[in-house]
Amino acid sequence: MLLHHLSTIVMKGERPNILCVGYLNFDEVIHLDDKLADERSVQAESFESAGGGATNTALVLSGLDRIGDVWMAGALGSDKRGDLVMEALQEQGVELAIPRYDDIPTTKIRAIVQEDSKPQYIHEDIELPKFAPSDVEDGVWNDVDHVHMTSFHPEMTVEFASKAEEAGASISMNPTQGYFSNSYEDVVEMSDLVQMNRQESEKFRERNGPLGSIVDSLDTDVVMTHGPAGCTMHSREGVVSHPGFPDAVDDVVDTIGAGDTFMAGLLSSWLHDEELEDCLRTANSFGACAVKNLGAPDRVDQGVARSIRSSED
Repeated sequence: MLLHHLSTIVMKGERPNILCVGYLNFDEVIHLDDKLADERSVQAESFESAGGGATNTALVLSGLDRIGDVWMAGALGSDKRGDLVMEALQEQGVELAIPRYDDIPTTKIRAIVQEDSKPQYIHEDIELPKFAPSDVEDGVWNDVDHVHMTSFHPEMTVEFASKAEEAGASISMNPTQGYFSNSYEDVVEMSDLVQMNRQESEKFRERNGPLGSIVDSLDTDVVMTHGPAGCTMHSREGVVSHPGFPDAVDDVVDTIGAGDTFMAGLLSSWLHDEELEDCLRTANSFGACAVKNLGAPDRVDQGVARSIRSSED
């Protein structure tokens, strides 16, 4: 197990290089002005983008001054949707870490956002390939400082975590919805930082017991997000909370990608070994920026995020 402090990790540059691993999708977000009712149409606004939890985090990370190279490992087809996703990655400076696939289509996800309700997702049931760390070029493994993963294939994430340890990289995990149908406990145990929402943390306790004992035995920092109420981090250094920035958001457009953007802000501070309180402040300011946008943001205005944090002082 790697300690999370960068003083214990051999940095390959002043700005950490990050490999993100997980779903790589073509997203269409449909935002309805009103709730659907029988025999009535409503006005809608739509937005298309690259998507997937790890992809959202990679896109935001790549636009930050304090982060170096960002790579994305995910299954991307050699089709029109894949071309559009690839264009979005290249525009933000994210490099695709594994070859595209000729024999599978790019996954499309539709997110329906109705007034005063959580997003509902519609996806095409596609059997995705189980790519491996060996599909990533040796040059990436030579230069990577941190590997961030979301739920994909349990066996695959263990393989990537093992390769990250071999490469001397720290590891973070956001298990997302896949945590309920598959056990990612092996990856959680190998991780230096884990992010969970309330429902995921309840499942974590059900499987593993109290958070405090797990943190002490594994030396893993566990962050629980509470939506607009901020977040709490359990670490060997103690329990730290931050109330979030609810006053910084006049109107929540939607919450798609908010947790992924939160993670990008958290990593941008955590990987520089900042005080845990400052890590949570930065993460919450990024989350506050995210909910102002239609769909998952592919970048965060760092000036706006700093302004949100300064409003607390």
